[in-house]
Amino acid sequence: MRDIKFRAWDGEKFVSPELLVCHKNGELRCMGKSLFITQFTGLHDKNGKEIWGGDIVKCADGDGNYSIGIVEWITGAFVYRWEMNGNQYLEDDSDEYDEVIGNIYENPDLLKKE
Repeated sequence: MRDIKFRAWDGEKFVSPELLVCHKNGELRCMGKSLFITQFTGLHDKNGKEIWGGDIVKCADGDGNYSIGIVEWITGAFVYRWEMNGNQYLEDDSDEYDEVIGNIYENPDLLKKE
């Protein structure tokens, strides 16, 4: 069974789950700020780093080629999403080829096309 963990982005930094407050409309907030909540996938990259929703992952195919994907929750599963190639389900063997290189909150520039 995987660990169920969440983290929250307040627009500037990730905040501790202990600081979250449920607003009267059901929205989670921290010190008056709306939050983006992401969940741990239960998987780790090739360096042992946890893979979270919203992470930007470099996915190698074993032949020296790679793609940059975003980890998202789509139709009941975590997937890598690529602009051109569609979606691919995260696999338990992600630690062999995949590497977290950032996330969409702190490193959106990693997704810009050159």
